[in-house]
Amino acid sequence: MGAQFIGGFLGGVVAKSQLGKGITIGHPAVNPEFDDYAALSCEVMFTFMLCYIVLSTATVKKSEGNPFFGLCIGLTVTAGAYTVGNISGGAFNPAVGLGLPVLAGGAGSLWVYVVGDFIGAIFAAVAFVLTNPEEFLAAAEEPKRATGLEANVGSDAL
Repeated sequence: MGAQFIGGFLGGVVAKSQLGKGITIGHPAVNPEFDDYAALSCEVMFTFMLCYIVLSTATVKKSEGNPFFGLCIGLTVTAGAYTVGNISGGAFNPAVGLGLPVLAGGAGSLWVYVVGDFIGAIFAAVAFVLTNPEEFLAAAEEPKRATGLEANVGSDAL
């Protein structure tokens, strides 16, 4: 997460240096017409959906070779942006929710993006493990392959 935050911040620095004076960088921000808790629930909900979709389409063995996982992920982000972007700013990633607002000086409700996105991601990870046990059972049943020193020297030398 630290690397993502630094990347988001540095990307904003580069963009700001290229835009010139008088042009501001847009960033996620909680709509003042809503309270932070409404934005928090939006961030939890769509971060959960985004993380669960990524885990379910791009990481499972049964979807290997499926070229549509990017479309699923992109449509999830689009749905979130259109649905709750006007409430929470639609970050769905703490690096997006922290990097650009810190650079732009809009650090009002940063906790929403940290807490909400972490809660959503944790819920997604738990839901993924519960709905895809075969992914974890198969990994546990695979025989151990020789790696590193064992592969080069042989196990009897150890």
